Amino acid sequence: MLQLQSIGISPNTAGVEVRERMWFTPEEARAALQRLAGEHFGEAVLLSTCNRTEFYGMPRRQGMD
Repeated sequence: MLQLQSIGISPNTAGVEVRERMWFTPEEARAALQRLAGEHFGEAVLLSTCNRTEFYGMPRRQGMD
């Protein structure tokens, strides 16, 4: 069974100082997704806005990719 993994921060979980440090520009988001998808995840999505950053990924399975 494949398991979706997620991690994120929002105004409910982190102060503005932390959220500002975790914000990605579009170029940074593309680069991060390429690294993560290439090394650890078969599929991945990164959402970064002024208030939240969220990552969702489907881990690679041995022998499947």
